[in-house]
Amino acid sequence: MYTSTWLRPILLSLIALCISTSIYSQRSISFKTGNFPILPPRQDVRQGNATQYLFYQADHVLTTTEKGNLKQQGIEILYALHDHLYWVRVSKPMNDDVARNFFDLSPAYKVANDITDRSQSGRLRLTIAPGMSDAVIKAWALENEIILLDTRAYQYGMIDVQASERSIERLISTPWILSLIHI
Repeated sequence: MYTSTWLRPILLSLIALCISTSIYSQRSISFKTGNFPILPPRQDVRQGNATQYLFYQADHVLTTTEKGNLKQQGIEILYALHDHLYWVRVSKPMNDDVARNFFDLSPAYKVANDITDRSQSGRLRLTIAPGMSDAVIKAWALENEIILLDTRAYQYGMIDVQASERSIERLISTPWILSLIHI
């Protein structure tokens, strides 16, 4: 009997430690280009008014009604990726219940191959957030010394650009760009 009085609290503590370790351990997301760690949540994601591009992890395929509910909360589904993972545009502050399903990744996920393996021409096809304004894209290109090659499909989320070695890092750090592949 004496053993069970001190053994139970120790076992419960060990179980709690294991659960908390697994909850807070570094998770990663797998794409064709590799495995990328999830960045720690930021408080400004929940409270900021600036437009943000994040990933949303659901536990099932979202229905049209659920997507509509998210849109009313300022969360627009841009692309369904895989395993109930969505790339979204967030334009309003989120409450804690909604925010817990959002995260960001290191921008390295955007690069389909190593920057040093790119062709010397610097010609890239970018997957961007659908619905971007033509004026925003042109201003961004001018500011970052990027040549717009083909923007006919920008409303659907795709543009072709030419970028110098210097401007590649700017492409990678642009939040509304989902991926870059050389053409």
